[in-house]
Amino acid sequence: MAETRSHPAQDPTQPLFTLRAVDNQIVAIDCPSEYSRSKPSFLVADGGTAIATGTPAGSGRWTLETDNLLVHGQEQPPLVRIYRKPDTQGDPVCEIRNLSPDGASIVIDRGFALYGVGANNQDRELDRRGKCYRVHHRETGQGNNHMPWVLSAQGFGLFFDCTFPMTIDLRDRFTVEGKNIRTFYFINGPSPVEALRRFVALTGLPPMHPAWALGYEQSTRSWMGWGELDFVTTYFREKHIPCDGFDLLTTYDGRGGVGRGARGFHAGYLDYYQGWHVRGTYREYNPKLLPNGAHDIKKLCDRGYHLIVHGYWAGDYSDPEATEQVWQDHKFLMEDGWAGWWLDGTEDASVPRTDSIPKYNLPPGRIENKPPEFFDEYDNIWALLRAKAFYEKQRRDFPDRRVYILNRTAFPSMQKYAAGVNQGDFWSSWELMRIQTIWLLNMGMSGVMFPESDIGGHYATEELTDELFIRWAFLGTFGPLMRSHGHNWRCRLPWGFGPENEARFTPLIRLRSSMFPYNYTLLREANQTGTPMMRAMILQYPDDMETRGIWDQFMWGAHVLVAPVYQKGARERAVYLPEGTWVHYWTLASFQGRQRVTVDAPLGKDPFFLKAGTVTPMRKPSDTIPTEGDEELTLMALPTSSGSSFTLYDDDRQTYRYEQGEFSQQTFTISPIDESGRWTLDIGAVEGQHEGIKRERAYRIEIPASLFSLRNVVVGGQQITQGTAGSSTESVWQSLSDRFVVQLSKRAGPVRIEFFS
Repeated sequence: MAETRSHPAQDPTQPLFTLRAVDNQIVAIDCPSEYSRSKPSFLVADGGTAIATGTPAGSGRWTLETDNLLVHGQEQPPLVRIYRKPDTQGDPVCEIRNLSPDGASIVIDRGFALYGVGANNQDRELDRRGKCYRVHHRETGQGNNHMPWVLSAQGFGLFFDCTFPMTIDLRDRFTVEGKNIRTFYFINGPSPVEALRRFVALTGLPPMHPAWALGYEQSTRSWMGWGELDFVTTYFREKHIPCDGFDLLTTYDGRGGVGRGARGFHAGYLDYYQGWHVRGTYREYNPKLLPNGAHDIKKLCDRGYHLIVHGYWAGDYSDPEATEQVWQDHKFLMEDGWAGWWLDGTEDASVPRTDSIPKYNLPPGRIENKPPEFFDEYDNIWALLRAKAFYEKQRRDFPDRRVYILNRTAFPSMQKYAAGVNQGDFWSSWELMRIQTIWLLNMGMSGVMFPESDIGGHYATEELTDELFIRWAFLGTFGPLMRSHGHNWRCRLPWGFGPENEARFTPLIRLRSSMFPYNYTLLREANQTGTPMMRAMILQYPDDMETRGIWDQFMWGAHVLVAPVYQKGARERAVYLPEGTWVHYWTLASFQGRQRVTVDAPLGKDPFFLKAGTVTPMRKPSDTIPTEGDEELTLMALPTSSGSSFTLYDDDRQTYRYEQGEFSQQTFTISPIDESGRWTLDIGAVEGQHEGIKRERAYRIEIPASLFSLRNVVVGGQQITQGTAGSSTESVWQSLSDRFVVQLSKRAGPVRIEFFS
């Protein structure tokens, strides 16, 4: 972008830009234009707030100061310099040159890696430097959801509040070129994860998903009939393979979809509503698949499945009347018992053709008369506005049912409407699995809390074998959504590659179920802070230079390091361990950090590690995620020279009453091992109130033998015996080959357990 680029026509009585501090760590550089003055931001609800504004310093200059930042601005040539306190001399941390609503040149330290910018299915590195990104979903297509946000490993981010097409060039120079950019935001951390949290808070923190969304989700496509659907849903339960979410598509009636009509609930893809109202049969289910209609839906719900309905459902979501009609035509699905929305498509459903957006029997000319600028403005946010519509209207009409939405495109602020994002339809391959990991991590670093990678990829190739499928299933076990989906969906069932495959896949699904207490607490952390559940290593260990380019391993919360296998035929895996001590989950062997280790990686048991000095709560796996608290918890207690606390979160798992304070917390604190070889585990009381709360429960405490040699256990001042528990009222401890197990009888906290070597 040339420094002499001309500016759009400007009111001579108005400055080219103004400075505003949103808080002590966020500076907004507003570029007023006719567009920004006529419309509020789609992406930042309260973007006009300020704790301070720039003050004139004479000769077209401004100064803005907060507790953490110092900003100097000048009007000619347009320039903003941002300094982090106390380093206010010398080079600024960020310099924005020649800025206008059409873009800017940005000078930052290019020695630090860059992340975010949404995600795509091409990049083979986590670092965004050296690449150019087009932020226009119609051009880039499905799965390539670029966003106007860049995160620096130096601990700050830059957000460009704009929905129009934009180019972010991170090659030789950092430039942004677009149209109607209303505000440039500098978001200080000062660490990368803190900058990310502030960005998510600015654009909207996510609500809590329903608890069942953290279980296993099985997607399907066409069916042979009710008999097959009945068999599959029964088989899951008879074999005790956990399954919570169950996807049914509306778009394949002639090939066994759930909806009635030539091609399901609708008559086509982009123009599917044509003939809908004439036909007048929208509310009818496909009799081949659901012969008893809503009664069959209830039968599936009674088996514990949370049904997710699929549809493309494009529409003019900029029009309140049309949006309301979309909802009124679909809300009967919630009344029938459906639990979630898979809102597919839209990245190519906004092309400027009059047949691309349903008319909904509204007065003629409403769509036809839209100017080209209308489509430029909305191309990137059709999916966002659709998610907003379904989220807000479900909360209005079904206030006690949490919203579940899966989109296929993403944009900033979408997360506040309970919307996750799907990878798009791509070919199954080892290379795609690698790319999809980068996709997931950069989605998380772009504020998308619920990204999803189809287990096995979408379109099958010769590479889709049981080996690739199981390796991908492990990756899915530690993704925000664990979802198996693909064009040839039957081989994506846990038993799709035969009994041997089922015997490997089922334990991974059960592992996912058993980790629910930990995972649900991570979901709450995302809800409260905007921290993704699945985290690039840089977010957890920003000062470790080794982590900045790592894409093939990641953190699952703060306690769990996950290292999937991406190489065909590999049965071992090299893993980088950051500072501290780490325990291999499958073997319970311990390793010191700040080094690379090579460990075995048999199929179905890819490596993952727990951080020593922590307590990780788990539970017994179950067919579905329950709506009540657990009667027993397993605490993976990993003593070392450091200690920590973990606060377990819970609520009723179904409603939004947590927003009114109906939730509970319980803190587990592990102390360091002292010089005498003693350490403690404090189990706190369950504090708070909600439906289904469990204040008393039994505990199973597991301690790796590689970390500690147990000789004696004292609970609440009373020594307990070594042996095997004969009843739930006994408290005992026992020594196994690789661990020590302490079984505590059912009780309420607080209680202290002392361990002696």
